Amino acid sequence: MNQTESGPIDRGYKFVWDFTTSQGNGTIAAAALTSSWGGKNVYGSETEDGTAFVVMKAVSIAGCTNRKRWLLSNAIECDFEKEEVWSINCSNTNIITISRSRLPMVSLCVNEKLNDSSVQELESWEIEPSVFGFKKNVYYYGFFLNGWDGYWYGFCNSPNSSGNASVKWIKIDRTDFSYTEGTWTLTNVQLPTMGYRDTNYELYKTWTRACIRGGYLYTFNYGYTGFYKICLTNPSDVTFIPAGFTARGNALGGSLAGNAMELMGDIIVGYDFLLFADDTVRQNKGNKKTEDVQTPLFCYKNFCISWAYDARYMFLRTPYLGTINNLSSAVVKTADKTMKITYTLTDEGQ
Repeated sequence: MNQTESGPIDRGYKFVWDFTTSQGNGTIAAAALTSSWGGKNVYGSETEDGTAFVVMKAVSIAGCTNRKRWLLSNAIECDFEKEEVWSINCSNTNIITISRSRLPMVSLCVNEKLNDSSVQELESWEIEPSVFGFKKNVYYYGFFLNGWDGYWYGFCNSPNSSGNASVKWIKIDRTDFSYTEGTWTLTNVQLPTMGYRDTNYELYKTWTRACIRGGYLYTFNYGYTGFYKICLTNPSDVTFIPAGFTARGNALGGSLAGNAMELMGDIIVGYDFLLFADDTVRQNKGNKKTEDVQTPLFCYKNFCISWAYDARYMFLRTPYLGTINNLSSAVVKTADKTMKITYTLTDEGQ
């Protein structure tokens, strides 16, 4: 940025950028503003990737009842406009509980608070499948994901370093809670434990090393040298995506607790990698990106919220699109030219 020419103007601010002959070459069809952090690293780079999500607020839920903490720390879906949270998990006796709760997020009723203590369970349902269930080991192997297709999915597997992988699954319709279930046998596929939870059903932590994108389940291979892409409707359709390095498999919060994969738009964000929509992989430096949270990052405009078993965090998603201007005709910058971009923001008032 040109610090000399940039600065406040009447009822606004002027941003000026200078590009040398080696910068910004190519076809330019639009110009946009984002935060300085998001513009620097987006969701991660080889030199820095700890600025994608900035903590704006942290609220303890340790003083809430065990049931309220269960509702929040098991959230699988969050509707900000309806102020609803959907929660799901599987008990030690393999009964799946689904709950719908009201949580004040964009409005506030009399006597309600914004510290999550006002979460109110509205409805609850139970499912008792015959095939699917969490497997007891040191922890309970199993986890749930939003499929973004009107269904929630549950998976359970034990790690295998050779041979074929066996994965129990359940597909739950989020409108009427009807379900189908079964077991996949994945030929010559070696998986780590894709997800598990602590043995304390009331106040436990969860670990998830998978996510769903575009009808496919993405997860690590056993040695963390790549990723498997498994079709949800045809499990014989399995693709191995080599990473080109050994991923650490950490959660975005930096530890082994929480989620090791977060879907941001069409990009799968990991602790030290980005997995793009075309299934290409880019290695990142590997920094703590969030906090020790265990639910997905629920996004609303430029912000995300997520719960740990004892707290709720609100993050600013720094790679947000602040403004965008499509040019009337594309501009081609070549290496024999310099370039200057001036971006002016003004308050037009009423």
